[in-house]
Amino acid sequence: MMIKQDTSTYSKEDQSKFVDAWESNIEKIERNRKIMREGKQSAALYRMLGIIRDPGDGEIKKWDKIP
Repeated sequence: MMIKQDTSTYSKEDQSKFVDAWESNIEKIERNRKIMREGKQSAALYRMLGIIRDPGDGEIKKWDKIP
Protein backbone atom coordinates (compact mmCIF):
# COMPACT_ATOMS: atom_id res chain seq x y z
CA MET A 1 0.00 0.00 0.00
CA MET A 2 1.43 3.35 -1.07
CA ILE A 3 0.93 6.42 1.08
CA LYS A 4 0.40 9.61 -0.86
CA GLN A 5 2.48 12.55 0.15
CA ASP A 6 0.63 15.72 1.04
CA THR A 7 0.97 18.11 -1.86
CA SER A 8 1.36 21.58 -0.48
CA THR A 9 -0.43 24.56 -1.95
CA TYR A 10 2.67 26.66 -1.29
CA SER A 11 5.52 26.89 -3.75
CA LYS A 12 9.00 25.70 -2.83
CA GLU A 13 10.11 29.34 -2.68
CA ASP A 14 7.33 30.24 -0.22
CA GLN A 15 8.15 27.19 1.89
CA SER A 16 11.81 28.20 1.93
CA LYS A 17 10.92 31.75 3.02
CA PHE A 18 8.72 30.36 5.79
CA VAL A 19 11.49 28.08 7.06
CA ASP A 20 14.04 30.92 6.94
CA ALA A 21 11.71 33.23 8.88
CA TRP A 22 11.00 30.49 11.41
CA GLU A 23 14.73 29.80 11.93
CA SER A 24 15.36 33.54 12.30
CA ASN A 25 12.70 33.75 15.01
CA ILE A 26 14.23 30.80 16.86
CA GLU A 27 17.64 32.51 16.76
CA LYS A 28 16.12 35.74 18.13
CA ILE A 29 14.45 33.80 20.95
CA GLU A 30 17.75 32.12 21.86
CA ARG A 31 19.60 35.47 21.84
CA ASN A 32 16.93 37.01 24.07
CA ARG A 33 17.09 34.06 26.47
CA LYS A 34 20.86 34.51 26.74
CA ILE A 35 20.49 38.26 27.41
CA MET A 36 17.80 37.64 30.04
CA ARG A 37 19.88 34.92 31.73
CA GLU A 38 22.96 37.18 31.83
CA GLY A 39 20.85 40.05 33.20
CA LYS A 40 19.44 37.82 35.92
CA GLN A 41 22.93 36.69 36.88
CA SER A 42 24.18 40.29 36.95
CA ALA A 43 21.28 41.40 39.14
CA ALA A 44 21.97 38.53 41.55
CA LEU A 45 25.64 39.52 41.71
CA TYR A 46 24.80 43.19 42.36
CA ARG A 47 22.33 42.13 45.03
CA MET A 48 24.96 39.91 46.64
CA LEU A 49 27.47 42.77 46.65
CA GLY A 50 24.87 45.11 48.13
CA ILE A 51 24.87 47.48 45.18
CA ILE A 52 21.14 47.06 44.53
CA ARG A 53 19.08 48.09 47.56
CA ASP A 54 16.11 45.72 47.43
CA PRO A 55 15.23 42.86 45.08
CA GLY A 56 12.17 44.74 43.76
CA ASP A 57 13.77 48.17 43.77
CA GLY A 58 16.24 47.91 40.93
CA GLU A 59 17.99 51.14 41.94
CA ILE A 60 21.74 51.17 42.17
CA LYS A 61 23.43 52.76 45.18
CA LYS A 62 25.88 55.54 44.43
CA TRP A 63 29.13 55.53 46.37
CA ASP A 64 32.12 57.82 46.12
CA LYS A 65 34.34 54.98 47.24
CA ILE A 66 33.85 51.26 46.92
CA PRO A 67 33.29 49.88 50.45
